[in-house]
Amino acid sequence: MNLKRLSKKDINEISRLFADYYNNFEDGNWTLEKAMKRISQYITINESMCLGLYENQKLIGFVLGYYKTFDDILGYYLEEIVIDGQYQNKGYGSFVIKELE
Repeated sequence: MNLKRLSKKDINEISRLFADYYNNFEDGNWTLEKAMKRISQYITINESMCLGLYENQKLIGFVLGYYKTFDDILGYYLEEIVIDGQYQNKGYGSFVIKELE
């Protein structure tokens, strides 16, 4: 498993996983179009730090967030963390958070 910094070219792939996860596991009603809009907001924000988790070159999860500067600290705002349902409860989410820290 490896992490990769996400960019605009990854929006479609992330959006599919996002919509699939929320629609199938969280009783959401996400269209691919709405998911793409939400994902692109985080990917394109100044100071974004969005990471994809891959296993055998397949996206199995991601974190979306950004850095915010204050007078005495640099903070990270984690907006989304999604791990594909079939990979949950195996430590992948914890792995991503530890690497992000």
